[in-house]
Amino acid sequence: MANTPTPKSADEADERKGWRFATKDGEAPGENVTPDPIHPEYKHIRELYFENNKDYGGRFTVPTLYDKKQKRIVNNESSEIIRMFYHAFDKLLPEKYAKVDLLPENLKESIEATNEWTYNDINNGSSLLVVLIMLRLLT
Repeated sequence: MANTPTPKSADEADERKGWRFATKDGEAPGENVTPDPIHPEYKHIRELYFENNKDYGGRFTVPTLYDKKQKRIVNNESSEIIRMFYHAFDKLLPEKYAKVDLLPENLKESIEATNEWTYNDINNGSSLLVVLIMLRLLT
């Protein structure tokens, strides 16, 4: 059993630092990866979380929607971020792009159902799949 893999969360695997960024000193986790242009000195997503809350004790999750003007995390829930992109930023876009309706009324029900399926069965399902694979490896 010495070589048997043990399940670990992403946070445990990287000692609770969270998502890793490329750094300006050339450290990069893959090809064509560049440092965060707003925080090139940051090595992990946890630094964004601690930026406004030095006592943050939760998980360091992605995706993370960050407001660079207010210098704070706006949201870190993928299903909510998807919904924000429908119209929340229309005022910031040139008119021709703001007019694009990413949630047309005739498709709204289908889009929302697909989002729910994606969130529940893909996002959360992938975590369950990892657990099931690890349990299979252990038995």
